[in-house]
Amino acid sequence: MNRRFGKIFVPCLMVLILVTTLGVFGCGGGGAGGKTTIVIGSITDLTGPASSTMTAMEVGLRDLVRYLNEKDFIPGVKLKVVTYDTRMDASRDIPAYEWCKTQGARQLILCGLNPPAEVNKATAERDKIVIFALTGTKYVIDPPGWIFIAQSTGTVKSRVLLDYVSQQWDYVAKGRKPKLGSVLTNDPWGTEFHSAIKEYCQDHPDEFDYVKALLVPMSQMTFSGEVESVKDCDYVAGPGWGTPCAAFIKEFRQRGYTAKLITLDAMAPSIKFIEDYCGAEAFDGFLFMMGAGYWNESTSLVTLAKEILHKYHSSAYAEDTMALGNGYLSAIVQFTLGMDILKKTIEAVGTENFSGQAYYDTAKAFKEQYEGYPEWSFGETERLGYHYIKMYEYRANAGGVVAVSDWLPMQ
Repeated sequence: MNRRFGKIFVPCLMVLILVTTLGVFGCGGGGAGGKTTIVIGSITDLTGPASSTMTAMEVGLRDLVRYLNEKDFIPGVKLKVVTYDTRMDASRDIPAYEWCKTQGARQLILCGLNPPAEVNKATAERDKIVIFALTGTKYVIDPPGWIFIAQSTGTVKSRVLLDYVSQQWDYVAKGRKPKLGSVLTNDPWGTEFHSAIKEYCQDHPDEFDYVKALLVPMSQMTFSGEVESVKDCDYVAGPGWGTPCAAFIKEFRQRGYTAKLITLDAMAPSIKFIEDYCGAEAFDGFLFMMGAGYWNESTSLVTLAKEILHKYHSSAYAEDTMALGNGYLSAIVQFTLGMDILKKTIEAVGTENFSGQAYYDTAKAFKEQYEGYPEWSFGETERLGYHYIKMYEYRANAGGVVAVSDWLPMQ
């Protein structure tokens, strides 16, 4: 763990473990000043393989809820969050859901990772509790049920990524298709990306020569064999999570290989870690995507995230958080959708009639366009909130992350 990353991550983690262990945020019932308390569950990873990303997002969620409460976002209502740490252990996904229910989260549960949402899909529908997830696989939304995903699935995002990449290749001048390889982790994110790449290449045989597809354990930190297998590729889809992503980049570049490295969006919260680990020159040219935007943009929700971050934290902490990547920002952006649906639900049915069914009905009709973004919406059978995404590239000579496309439709 590099020094700057540890300086912000460790204090955040200790605070979140403390409040989760003590149940500080976990009671329902009446709120302060006669307000009704609505308890929202949060299932995440605070101490496991994805904790570096999810801890920053949990801090963002709690800051957002604090901000909304202070602004009297929903008159007569106080929001509270109860958090369960799965440690990214599959055996804890079902207990996490059940624990959130016992703490009073009987209308809405938030999931930062896909597995808890997927495994509890049928139970949530039976209980009439909406799971608002930040990410998910195609199995979460097909058939459409009580899980709503703020962004999109790896399958959909993969199609956008590969379509964009294929348009950058000069087939006439080079006289051939680009060679594409992949080295991905065998978690749900990586396996879906893996399957989506193979499917895309089968459906578009004139666009890529798909030469190698490898899946590795998420804990793997050395890639000598994998690097050699894809060294002659023009494009390589690499691991998405921060630590394996950084390790793969470093080893690939140290061996002198020059392929364009690409991925989806899972590494976006770990920009600074990757930069420090493998070096800016090795990271240079790395292509990825984001739906929430980035700190150097001026959209309404980026502005909101900066306001909240500086309101509750020191300037030094805020600077470190923004340098790390878009984890905190992504939480503010995506959970704002979930909170706006909640507000519209209360406005429609009243606090006394608030239920999971009411939230579900409101979510299916939700449409909103925030300044600087395309419209986000759900529907009767639509469970993906983002319908557009943007491509970004890390450029060492430009000081970091740069947008390289406009908003691209996700079909």
